[in-house]
Amino acid sequence: MGSVKKKFKGLVCLNATSYMAGLRNVWQTNHVATDTPDKEFYPQAIGDEKVEFIAFRNELSLGLERVVRSGAKVTQGSGPFEMSFRANEREESIYLQIDGESMNIVKLKSVRIAKSSRIAAQQINVMVGPNI
Repeated sequence: MGSVKKKFKGLVCLNATSYMAGLRNVWQTNHVATDTPDKEFYPQAIGDEKVEFIAFRNELSLGLERVVRSGAKVTQGSGPFEMSFRANEREESIYLQIDGESMNIVKLKSVRIAKSSRIAAQQINVMVGPNI
């Protein structure tokens, strides 16, 4: 995954064609959020075992996506995906939402998203680290 342009502050990872109470076809945007797109983008398809990453400039642009298409493509694939945060961004708190659960994380260095083929005792490890 290439570097996301600095003007983008939000990132959404999709594995479905709709989210946020039925907002559809976000992946159909022509905008790209990286300086150097790493590959050709393919249409989103359910069951292709791929996820799509869309970047937004801020919370307002995410909220207005129904009216003004402002999302921009970052990458697409089956992962795993690793994202590192710039040193100055690590001091800021970062808001995440994983499967509907919101959290505020401070001093986040990196995030890794990978497909899991095993679910132990009906649970998935979402947050993994030395202090968790």
